[in-house]
Amino acid sequence: MPELSTDQLAARLVVIESISVASLGIMIAMAGPDPGKKRAVTTLDAIKVAAQRRLVEMRADPKEGETYLDDLLSEISENLGLLRPKDRQ
Repeated sequence: MPELSTDQLAARLVVIESISVASLGIMIAMAGPDPGKKRAVTTLDAIKVAAQRRLVEMRADPKEGETYLDDLLSEISENLGLLRPKDRQ
């Protein structure tokens, strides 16, 4: 694979981020009824704990990583209502 420029890497990260966030949101939304969004909250909390653990393991900047993580998890959470199938009446 040829060496990528900073702009090319940034563009690829945006695509990966978009696909990851959308895919995870769809998976949570399609899991079925979730009164009070308990299952969604539990899932997002587990993802946060796992990501925080990886940040420590990788010796990454915890503040930057957690801020970014919170942004992505918030985006998923905000979009769950749009992704859930509507009940047919």
